[in-house]
Amino acid sequence: MRNRNNRIAVRVTNKEFDHINEMVSKSIFPKEKLIRLIIEGYPIQEKPSADYVQLWCALTTPKIPVEIVLHVTISVQMLLKP
Repeated sequence: MRNRNNRIAVRVTNKEFDHINEMVSKSIFPKEKLIRLIIEGYPIQEKPSADYVQLWCALTTPKIPVEIVLHVTISVQMLLKP
């Protein structure tokens, strides 16, 4: 873990504070980490929806062989081509 010995006190308006809290609620990071990422210039994205997480878990479990998933994906892409 890094040593963070330097502290910066920043005063914000109620509107700015509400905006930061809204960003924290939409992201996966705590407030301090989010502010650090903003300072470093990283783009802040919303946390994925529960449906996305469920789909990701379903696709990454070894129940379905990767070859079948790839075959279905390629087939669907070919059908959707104009």
